[in-house]
Amino acid sequence: MRLAKTSFELTVLHMADAPVKNCSLDDLQYEITEGDCLGMLKLVGTETVPPEKARDAMLELGNDGSFFEDRGDDDEDSDDDTVAPVDAGGQSRANPGGYPSTGYAKVEWSVGDITCLVNVSDEKAAAWLDRNHKHIQERMAEAGWEAIHTLIAMDNPAREPVAAGWP
Repeated sequence: MRLAKTSFELTVLHMADAPVKNCSLDDLQYEITEGDCLGMLKLVGTETVPPEKARDAMLELGNDGSFFEDRGDDDEDSDDDTVAPVDAGGQSRANPGGYPSTGYAKVEWSVGDITCLVNVSDEKAAAWLDRNHKHIQERMAEAGWEAIHTLIAMDNPAREPVAAGWP
């Protein structure tokens, strides 16, 4: 098995009162392309990973060291259907079977959700949501990860590791 490790440097420019938290690559892409941040990705370099260090390199990325098992040098177009681990930020390392990588458990808030709680105009409610949407998103993501970890633990009471990074 021949592996290479490519590193990038990501620089994000954002308002000082809206710090960028540890988040998934999808979240960073959204913030840079559609959100309130500017960003630049720069290739730092590529290096060959010696075969004897391949497992350590995978462990360093949160994998259990088996991601490239059963993949020979000539097996680049493998029909591997194993589920790759997901890191703590929710970034999948593979998308086997073409399942959507996003789109599960979406929640949206509207002006009506605010005006039914407080007596303000639609315009004021919209402005409030504009100012606070990132805080709402952050809190919803935290609650979602907590629910995912709890549900996985309930499905896996022996707490046998399903994949690296799982409870």
